[in-house]
Amino acid sequence: MTPIPTIACDIGNVIINADHEITYQVLVRAGVASKNAKTFFENNEYQEFSRGRMSAADFCKALNKKYLRSSLSDVILEEAHNQHMTKVNWDVLNVLKGTPHTHLLFLTDTNLWQTQREQQLIDLKKYSQTIIRSHEIHMLKSDNEYFARMSHMTGLSLQNFVLIDDNQRILQIAQGEGLQTVPFTTAQELSSQLHAILT
Repeated sequence: MTPIPTIACDIGNVIINADHEITYQVLVRAGVASKNAKTFFENNEYQEFSRGRMSAADFCKALNKKYLRSSLSDVILEEAHNQHMTKVNWDVLNVLKGTPHTHLLFLTDTNLWQTQREQQLIDLKKYSQTIIRSHEIHMLKSDNEYFARMSHMTGLSLQNFVLIDDNQRILQIAQGEGLQTVPFTTAQELSSQLHAILT
């Protein structure tokens, strides 16, 4: 008998809508130059913060000095950051709700701030007890051996997973590791693609 696939679902821009432009606008209103504001998410320190290898305080210090060219407080930076996570996509969760908890997990490149904001918006443990967050395992999805680590953590072979993600680069990496993949666009399209895979 073919084993039931396990759905591995990204969170950002799949479960929770996100828009970096909101953060940029908040920073500009706080006095940061527009070109500098747009570096907020695209720097090595943000990746290290998301791997859990840099503290929030150290990230804020580097962000102000190297990228934003500002002296904004840690509180303002965190608030500006968190506003990019706007609302839950309940349509996606309605698609996933028929998946048994034991065959659904969430995985996400995230940092401590994002996790706290996520938990303000939704309790994902109602849907699955397995949530793999980059800042907790010290690896991003693009890092070598990430999917091998996921396999080890779950005790499942990679061929048993179906990955849902909106990031084409991550989907390509996952395909190279042997996972089935579903590029996320809309909840309706997701429902159709999962139905084709699971039936």
